[in-house]
Amino acid sequence: MPTSYDLPDLEWDEENDLKNFRVWIVDFVHGQPFMPLVVREFFTFNMFHSWAADELSIPTSKGLLWKAVDGWLRFTPVVPTEDEIPERIRIYKEKMPPLMENHEKLWAQDKDVMMGLYRPFLEAEFEKLSDGEAWRLFNDSFHVFEKQAQVHLYWFWFYYQFYNEFRNACREMLGITEHDPLFKKLLAGFDNKLFEVDRWLWGLADRTRELKLDNTFLTIEDDDQVISALEESDAGRKWLGEFRKFVKTHGWRCVSMNDFETPTWVERPSLAIPRIKANLQSKASAFGLDEERKHLAKEREEAEREILARVPLERREWFGLLMKLGQATGVFSEEHAYYLDMFAWSIVHHAAEEAGRRLARAGVIDEPHDIYFLLKEEARWPIIAKGTINLRRQANRRKEEYQRNIKNVPEPFYGDLSALPEVTSTNPVLSLFTPYPIVKPELKADLYGTVSTPGVAEGIAHLISPGIEGEKELAKIKPGEILVAPGTNPSMTPVFGIIAGAVTDGGGAMAHAAIISREYAIPAVVGTIEGTRKIKTGQRIRVDGDNCAVYILDK
Repeated sequence: MPTSYDLPDLEWDEENDLKNFRVWIVDFVHGQPFMPLVVREFFTFNMFHSWAADELSIPTSKGLLWKAVDGWLRFTPVVPTEDEIPERIRIYKEKMPPLMENHEKLWAQDKDVMMGLYRPFLEAEFEKLSDGEAWRLFNDSFHVFEKQAQVHLYWFWFYYQFYNEFRNACREMLGITEHDPLFKKLLAGFDNKLFEVDRWLWGLADRTRELKLDNTFLTIEDDDQVISALEESDAGRKWLGEFRKFVKTHGWRCVSMNDFETPTWVERPSLAIPRIKANLQSKASAFGLDEERKHLAKEREEAEREILARVPLERREWFGLLMKLGQATGVFSEEHAYYLDMFAWSIVHHAAEEAGRRLARAGVIDEPHDIYFLLKEEARWPIIAKGTINLRRQANRRKEEYQRNIKNVPEPFYGDLSALPEVTSTNPVLSLFTPYPIVKPELKADLYGTVSTPGVAEGIAHLISPGIEGEKELAKIKPGEILVAPGTNPSMTPVFGIIAGAVTDGGGAMAHAAIISREYAIPAVVGTIEGTRKIKTGQRIRVDGDNCAVYILDK
């Protein structure tokens, strides 16, 4: 039976893939198995890993190779040969100095370019388009998506390369690792675009109190019913006017940030309501992140002075630039989600939704959602070639395959697990994202993480799964609970204002959970691999961010 939804370039070849590459890592960070249309584009997106590594001539890496089986994507690093390395080093040394000096300006220019490319989609009234116009936007959305992938991974590799160089310099010159409290202070206290969005959400929660609407949010569980109830009063309608302005500006985000099959806040504004509810549960009198940042920024500046004083004078200027690039990596890691992931995946979603409606009306597929079981090459032409093509058989066969896939939970690694530290250490992306727990048997913990943020917290665990059901569950998190999830994304950020700590299966130093926990100054243990398998909602757990360990207190 065909595997990987009839995509031969993704198919797993057990014998050759394990023969040619020592270890493969399953991509848990981006969630459960995707539907065929998403798998195809996510694979296309990931091809730019190799392009970016070559474009920047990263000396130790030629990017990543991706395959799939049972719907799960897995990847392995591609390493240059010894003969290739000297030439890559020469080119790298030529390219990097101007990029290091101008990275902020160049990244800002790319953000502006991408926002310009999104504009036609943000302004389109999809349901009013002719079939030809709908076909054009559907087709163009993939071109914009690929441009986003190019920009995304170019800067992704640039920043993560220099974060690694900074981390290595700290270890080799000063004997400080990224687990050292002093190093962690260097990365905290920074603002970014996503916090602007969270600040607006906080303001909307404040407005509910001012307009005496907070009881509506806190007593009605169904988020769609919250909006219906608000429509019944002048104060509610006033709040909804402000809320819709927010959604129009910042609602271009899918429920699952890297899965355009899921709906956006633009089409289902009620998806944003759990964030308002989370803010209403906070005991803080103001947007806590702003106050906490002042304290963290002061600590960071003191840490910077202490670190620089320990660097030999002749290397201080170089080290200072490297430190700024390492710090900028965290800001980029959050901001790129806003300017690239959120908008790009959302416009593909909206174009695909409209195409699906038209294909279903024309009898090409059974229902609009079945477009996600097609490949883009199959779905393009039938929009304007009504009545001439029937793709139900392909869609239904792949739908059955997908239903099997979502029941599978693969092993995290394939091949020689002992090779993992070696193959990831030379890859600037994998070294920051691959969960490889640091086990300390003497601690007798139930789970160990890859990285952590300082502090210790105890609380009741609350598991959040990917997708819409997980989004709804966010509104049920109570102050002082511990968030446990496969990974977190920017849409979850507001709950960090009320939780006591966080535990994730995937991720590393630049994972969203690690960055946001640093800014909120709450303990987190990231990259446990098995957190969601071992911990159940309602159990009391201890998150020891000082030792990168998690304890299940009531088994």
